[in-house]
Amino acid sequence: MQAIEKFLSLVCHRMPERSFHAGEFQALFCARCSGLYLGFLIGFSAMLCMRDPHAAWRKWAIPAAFAVVIPVLDVYLAMKGIYGGNNAVRYLTGLAAGLGIGMLVSVPFLASTGAAVQETRNRGVLAAARVLLAVSTAVATAPLFPHRAILTAASILALAGLLACTAMLTHIVLARLSKALKAQASPAFVLAVSIAAAPGLILLVAAASGKMSRLL
Repeated sequence: MQAIEKFLSLVCHRMPERSFHAGEFQALFCARCSGLYLGFLIGFSAMLCMRDPHAAWRKWAIPAAFAVVIPVLDVYLAMKGIYGGNNAVRYLTGLAAGLGIGMLVSVPFLASTGAAVQETRNRGVLAAARVLLAVSTAVATAPLFPHRAILTAASILALAGLLACTAMLTHIVLARLSKALKAQASPAFVLAVSIAAAPGLILLVAAASGKMSRLL
């Protein structure tokens, strides 16, 4: 657990006063990051559950993009002293942004894997998406029930959301580069590389962002 916490401290400031607690137990992520990564899982899985993810993406892309910038407005208002900010608002704005990112990433990711609409309607894919949506949505209520087991589950899912988001974005970029360079890389190989590279890319982004995360 200490190794995981040390790794996450490079990604999230994990300031005690900006994190949820259950007794002496502190969630692995701060309130905003918890909402962000859980929201990503909810948004992504919700899109997979749509009858036609591509049509839904075209319909919801603009609202999703607006949702992504909501935390920026919250940070701006807090920095200007208009209001002091609190963990509930940080969590909800992070959740909104995560939903937006998950929705926006979903269809480009499916396209980068070569998946057609018919393949996303596969019973196995639909069942997995529905389970993920149900579990993520249920766990997203964790701040309402500050119990260690619930916060632990929320932290684990949030970590999964961070890794999934990074891997998917990496896959989209690599797939487009492969196509542009006309490289003969199989979708499975590109996906494997994306998943393997995710932790390293997270560390690179964390190092580049420096102290920026403390503003959030």
